[in-house]
Amino acid sequence: MEVLKQLTTTWMVMNFVVMGVVVSSFSLTDTRTTPPSPAANGNSSSASKTTTKNESTANGGSPPTPLPPRPPKPHIVLIVADDLGWNDVSWHNPSVGMPHLDELAKGGVILNQSYVLPTCTPTRAALLTGRYPFTFGMQKGALNPQESGGLPLNIELLPQTLRKQGYSAHAIGKWHLGYCDWLYTPVFRGFDSFYGSFSGTSDYYTHKKKKKSLGKKTNRIKTWDPHLLDLWNNTSPDTTKNGIYSTYLFATAAENIIHSRNPKNPMFLYVPFQSVHAPLQVPKNYTRGFRHVKDYSRRNYLGMILAMDDAVGRIVAALKATGHYENSVIIFTTDNGGAIKTGGSNWPLRGGKANLLEGGTRGPAFIHSPHLPHPGTVYNHLFHVTDWFSTVVSLAGGEPPMRMDGYNQWHALSGLAAPPRNDFVYNIDNTDGKFRVAVRLNDMKLSVGRVGNKVLQPEYRGRELVDSQFYILPKNYSDSPEIDEIFSPFTLSPLDLSDSNATELEKEKLELQPLAHILVELMSLISAGRNDHNAKFDTFSVRNPRYHHLYTSLYPRMTKSRGKYSKNNMEYRSNKRFRKRKSKQKTKQKGSTRKPLTFRIRDCEKKRVKETKSKENYVSSKLSTEGKRIEENKNKMKIKRKRKKKKRQNKLGQSPRIRGHIKWKFLKKQMAISLNPQVMKRLDRFFDEKLKIRLYNITDDPGETKDISRSNLSIVRMMLNYVDNQLLRFVPMKKKILSDAGDPENQQSIWTPGWCQAQ
Repeated sequence: MEVLKQLTTTWMVMNFVVMGVVVSSFSLTDTRTTPPSPAANGNSSSASKTTTKNESTANGGSPPTPLPPRPPKPHIVLIVADDLGWNDVSWHNPSVGMPHLDELAKGGVILNQSYVLPTCTPTRAALLTGRYPFTFGMQKGALNPQESGGLPLNIELLPQTLRKQGYSAHAIGKWHLGYCDWLYTPVFRGFDSFYGSFSGTSDYYTHKKKKKSLGKKTNRIKTWDPHLLDLWNNTSPDTTKNGIYSTYLFATAAENIIHSRNPKNPMFLYVPFQSVHAPLQVPKNYTRGFRHVKDYSRRNYLGMILAMDDAVGRIVAALKATGHYENSVIIFTTDNGGAIKTGGSNWPLRGGKANLLEGGTRGPAFIHSPHLPHPGTVYNHLFHVTDWFSTVVSLAGGEPPMRMDGYNQWHALSGLAAPPRNDFVYNIDNTDGKFRVAVRLNDMKLSVGRVGNKVLQPEYRGRELVDSQFYILPKNYSDSPEIDEIFSPFTLSPLDLSDSNATELEKEKLELQPLAHILVELMSLISAGRNDHNAKFDTFSVRNPRYHHLYTSLYPRMTKSRGKYSKNNMEYRSNKRFRKRKSKQKTKQKGSTRKPLTFRIRDCEKKRVKETKSKENYVSSKLSTEGKRIEENKNKMKIKRKRKKKKRQNKLGQSPRIRGHIKWKFLKKQMAISLNPQVMKRLDRFFDEKLKIRLYNITDDPGETKDISRSNLSIVRMMLNYVDNQLLRFVPMKKKILSDAGDPENQQSIWTPGWCQAQ
């Protein structure tokens, strides 16, 4: 026994000595001041695993699968556009001017199903935390500058995680995640430097923002006050940049950071541009190419896109000049869908900013890097904004924190692994008392509540340099497969995982694009020379898409004074009011002018009335027949209205046999047995009986025009179970309370932090 004890002690001592040698060797080789990255530990563990697998193969086991190579710690450049729509980028709409972004997108991987939140603050929170905003109470709207609160301090942000891996982090642009306390500002949330604005909607030249003064009794907005400065350099305001366009400022700040550092050290550069958010301001030299666009907001909007593209080109040129580009990963995304009222376009997707339809949540995005093995491809699988956190951290050699909602999609984007995501949550919100939720499982999308309006996007027909002549052809789409292949945003080449050489974009499409661009220019310029009365109609249809040509094509004021506007000059569809008035006028004329038949026989003045009926019976019979005619006309009008409704449904792609949405009251009875009673109780607590439930197949119907909920109750039941699982994590948002404590007039007319206490 004593001999065994001695052997065990010596064996333990030898092991400790070996471990000490290994530790000392690592300490000698790693001379950095920061702690060693978890990537080294991960590689050592993977090496030990491979040795054991090799030993097993020597004994007759199966050979191991080689792990995909991980690039060295790259420079991460994350660019975020503000309110950029699906149809506002050149790879979806070839007539939009953005040469630099177009080159990056076509030289990288375009994300065809990239999803964000419907507004800016929730998207930025999800991007920097890797979690759904409804799990920490930031799922609704944008933070007001006089609103106390911000991104919770107990959540680790992306720059804080990257700094553990030896990265330097810099933020340039729009923050919009809270600033009332200094602890909410970027410098105290992991960034080494910050240059930009704490909130949004500032003036692009003066960099000042309006203040909302409050009433004494209520928290409602009372008046609008003068503009106040919101431009910061780290922790001090910058008052010397009055008159300089903000997009220029942010590009210059990014260039200065890139030129002042060593490319051997990893860098995280976060550039959330203010463009193309309102107010629509841009230098005139960027709008000269869009003079034929008569809509003012759309013309300035296109110019702002071109100015932002110029700024991105300057940043990429600085990366190449300093040697950063060869080891860089450039990410571009939008924060939400385009705002239709301010010139944005999400066509052919339905909806826009601030709603849960595809137009408000599905945005343009791409990733560009020399490390990508298959550039020039399109990724058609699901990608959520929370996935950027895990993807970037894995590229940096680290591990994301626990309780992440995002997935690491680097290997899937590279074509070396299967896509990890097949579901996500659009959003869950009930802050205004109306419950809204939308979820996605593979191809199916379930929406509960009022997630947006039912209006398609305006096409700006004949008013801008877009390929609307090709997009507005749903009837002739099948007759022109070549046009469909070139211009349709849903027929891009898929990423084939089996054949890596077959993932390049076809050369024929790239060769045909300049020719198509010239054709679109000519057609748009010809159509721009229409009469002036059409310009008023087109401008109104862009600003208020409820008066879309699928519903009515007349400006509302034109219906009162139609005058020279006839059915031949403009598309006209009479309303119910006109129909009722016409029918009443006709019945009055018929009932009042009819009289009994009278005649004379030679010199005798005699009047003959029908012998079978007296005058009273005659009048009463006539009135009864007129009443029957009126009822018959009403019935005919009802039948015509039903037929027109069916025609509209067919135009929108909805089958007349399907009734449409389901209400929760009806669904409870249908699923009382199939659903778990506990699930029913939880859903009944959130859902109102009149709450509408819809189901769409997004791959077959990206415009969300055909509701298939009634014919697929089993899928609805499965997705409601998924909603119930997510409701267990739901954190209601606090009510927005504006405070006079943040009045910038008390701080030398500057929006200054430090007037609230962080939580």
